[in-house]
Amino acid sequence: KAQIFPALDVMRMLVLNAYAAKYFASCQGGFNLLEALAAATAGPASDVPAPARLMALRLFTNCFRTTDMRALVTQHAKTVLDAAQGSAAVSNAQVHVAYASLLLNVAVHARDEVASPINADDVIRAVIAGSADFLHSAAAAASGNEDALYRALAAVGTVMWEKPERIQTARDLGVAAAAEKVANTHASPKVKECAQQLCAAFNSR
Repeated sequence: KAQIFPALDVMRMLVLNAYAAKYFASCQGGFNLLEALAAATAGPASDVPAPARLMALRLFTNCFRTTDMRALVTQHAKTVLDAAQGSAAVSNAQVHVAYASLLLNVAVHARDEVASPINADDVIRAVIAGSADFLHSAAAAASGNEDALYRALAAVGTVMWEKPERIQTARDLGVAAAAEKVANTHASPKVKECAQQLCAAFNSR
């Protein structure tokens, strides 16, 4: 999987091009770009080199930036999130930011597109589980990246806001305890505020 890095880097830029995005989103004959990329980059932290994982995460996140690719990624969000699993365990701050950005992008679009497949229960649970993994990750804690932590907290907060069943899922996955710890100990004002808002949502139920 180390050899896939250059291709991912090129694809990361191509999906931002409106003409390329339209082509990828309309491919016929059974080929699906996101499924192919997910299959090539999925695996535990030890199986996917950090540079390749970073480019894959950035590529998936870039898919939300054009109309055609956004339509495609909303259809295959669960596949993308499954491929990104394990990213929190990578000892690389850039990977952490890219992973948290992906989680937040999925969360925001799930909130805004209620009737879309991106708002399906399995996708929402994957966002919450990914955020929980991040919050509990020793590697993520060691990197101490403020932006990554903020985005992971914001992602789970976005999908569970005013949704009692999702609040319970997040609680079951240990997000409440992790958010409380961050709210009490983190030095960053914006991270502390985000964690405090998350704690308030848990305490309201």
